[in-house]
Amino acid sequence: MVKRLGVYALTTVCAFALGASPATVASTVPPPYHLSGVGSYAYGGGYDQATGLNADVQVQVGTTTFRPYQPLGFPLTIETDVISANFFRSTIDDFSYGFGCWLIPADDYVINSDLSATLDFDSSDPRVTECPGDPVGPNGMTTSGLVVGLAGPVHIHVTWTATSPITSSRTISRESCPPYFNSGVGTQQNADAIATYVTSGAFATDGGAFSGNFQTVTGSVTAFTGMGEIKGFPGACGPYG
Repeated sequence: MVKRLGVYALTTVCAFALGASPATVASTVPPPYHLSGVGSYAYGGGYDQATGLNADVQVQVGTTTFRPYQPLGFPLTIETDVISANFFRSTIDDFSYGFGCWLIPADDYVINSDLSATLDFDSSDPRVTECPGDPVGPNGMTTSGLVVGLAGPVHIHVTWTATSPITSSRTISRESCPPYFNSGVGTQQNADAIATYVTSGAFATDGGAFSGNFQTVTGSVTAFTGMGEIKGFPGACGPYG
């Protein structure tokens, strides 16, 4: 799924009514909405010299928009856990490749306060489904949401261990075009990480079964939080105010 940037979900958790509206504002002005959410992202990729398998895995928790496969379909935005994985193996006689994108249960992926994390994924789990479309990243780019080149169950177990100090950042945003106001505060923590990776599955080509057990060369773990408030409704300033 390419290296996808994580985004935190802002989910409505409370709302309260406004008092009297100004004369210039319609009586249907929506109440302020308090928003909050969390999310995370983890990546690991590497190579198993013993089996010749290259593999990478990415997990994103939060709000994700999927672009439909049908030309006239509508985008789907949901709060979910998404995993994508690439596998390829090259030998003198064969090149095999497989890719998958799945929605996974929340307990498959666990992230801790020290930015260590674990993933325990089994594509045959009845709670697992293929991605409903191509995921759209925060920059508008899409990546494939299909499962291709793979046959049978895919198992992935990854443990991420931070290898760098945790870096933290905080963002504040405000948009104002009366009667519309939108404000938010977000935090992000990030650390480089080594991912201990165990996987097995099968290519749909003549490459057949594959397996790998290795520490990834590259990896990272990121955690996000966010809070915000929206007042009013879009007006003369366009779709955001």
